[in-house]
Amino acid sequence: MIKYFNKYISCLCFFLFLGIELFSQDIHFSQYYANPLNLNPALTGYFSGDQRLILNYRNQWSSIINPYKTLAISYDQPFLRKKLENGWIGGGLQIMSDQAGTSNLSNNKISISGSYVMLLNEKTYITSGLQVGFIQRSFSIDNLYFDSQITPSGVNTDLSNNENLNSMSSSSIDINLGLLWGYKPNENIDLYTGASFAHLNRPKIGFNDTNYSLSQRTVIHSGMTYNMSAKLIIQPSVIYQYQTKASELIIGSSIGHVISSKQPDKTLIAYYGLWYRGVDAIIPFCGVEVESLKLGLSYDINSSSLSSASNYKGGIEVSLKWELPKPSKRMISAVPCPRF
Repeated sequence: MIKYFNKYISCLCFFLFLGIELFSQDIHFSQYYANPLNLNPALTGYFSGDQRLILNYRNQWSSIINPYKTLAISYDQPFLRKKLENGWIGGGLQIMSDQAGTSNLSNNKISISGSYVMLLNEKTYITSGLQVGFIQRSFSIDNLYFDSQITPSGVNTDLSNNENLNSMSSSSIDINLGLLWGYKPNENIDLYTGASFAHLNRPKIGFNDTNYSLSQRTVIHSGMTYNMSAKLIIQPSVIYQYQTKASELIIGSSIGHVISSKQPDKTLIAYYGLWYRGVDAIIPFCGVEVESLKLGLSYDINSSSLSSASNYKGGIEVSLKWELPKPSKRMISAVPCPRF
């Protein structure tokens, strides 16, 4: 019996720790660079193609508890690129769904993004973006145990939980803003730096506490694409974001190796890289780009204080990007843009 209760208390403490983290932080991806509309609304329509569709999937903590699963899909494109003299307009849509832990805490969001890309000169662009979203959150108590249900013989779920749960769902409107600076001094170097400000209206997301609001999240990010040679591409990037007392720093780089093809205008690139999320995880990455498709795969190797419980296992993440037209027909030389 003592062994049982020790196990129960250990699990309870772990759930409480994850619950504090869950309620105080937003959905995030290790491959943040592969989810541009979530990273910064100013990145909407800011790419060299005409259409872009991206899928992201993340599965975390499956080695310890019910995994945290996150799925995102986004579509965006530029408008009036040929009609406006000094820039263009971007528009996009993103849907995200996150399910967390034993309580099946569900966080669903649909967002519409708009941006304006302005040409300052032949090498420099600045972009501003606005995103408006609808958030819907809910949870279930079917798989949860409460202290009032603990008896000397174990847990009795037929007993009342004695909890005052008036509402197990909530919804709200969310407003985000972003800015971006892009610079392409020549054909081999492409730089960008941006900042985004999420939850400007501090949306109320509480269940029983209707005054509980989501704190503003500030994101600063930067990166570069450097074509070192005809066969080698280097893409370092960094992101720092903070929300209330929670903060996150991820820094790293990927290297792309252009694979020779019998068709001279066919794109085939193999990627590999490594990122580090401060005092939390080491994130190896690999990917492949074939014409309009780019597939990325990463895995979080947990290095925090939870590593003993997780056995250094964190989360697997997959991204798939589809961008048209194919690279050989894009406006690469005319548009400075991060090559995600």
